[in-house]
Amino acid sequence: YPLNAFLEHGYLSLRAVSNNITILGNRKDLALFFAEVLDGIMNWMKISQPAVLNWNGIENVGLAKQLVIGKQVEMLYVTDRSQILGNSADKLNGGISLDDLFLKTSTDIIEKGNKHWLDCDVIDTTRLESNIQGLKHSYFNLNPIIVKDFRELFTTGKRACERASLLHRQGNIFSYCQAPSVVVSK
Repeated sequence: YPLNAFLEHGYLSLRAVSNNITILGNRKDLALFFAEVLDGIMNWMKISQPAVLNWNGIENVGLAKQLVIGKQVEMLYVTDRSQILGNSADKLNGGISLDDLFLKTSTDIIEKGNKHWLDCDVIDTTRLESNIQGLKHSYFNLNPIIVKDFRELFTTGKRACERASLLHRQGNIFSYCQAPSVVVSK
């Protein structure tokens, strides 16, 4: 899903139906890299895409990668809180306030500076073992750590900061607590 489209309208759509959003991503995912490049080429060639994937300003990008949320896990924040509403303040409905859209748990999670992290859990799987010859795209059904974490998420509804298998990195970003693949027992 394009990062800019997610920040502009995708996140608000998800928040309208759920307050517990978890996004898994991998910064080295080659399939998502090719999606970024091909989407950028499609935009440059003026090939239309579904409206849900478009965002304001897409027509002025030119030939450039179109960043996607699964690969750009460290970019799920805004620098201006009103930026999440885009051009219309009427996007908030269902009793959701602007404050509900951003992290507000504890000061150690909210990074200092001008980053307003979205109130969703982002799990960076870049350091996990991969499959499919290094493509790093289809790992969730084979890695027991991820399967166990999914089970805990679905059965308890706990946020990432409450789940034991995750380590906080910054903002709303977490990583799985696992020894590197080079560590083996003898």
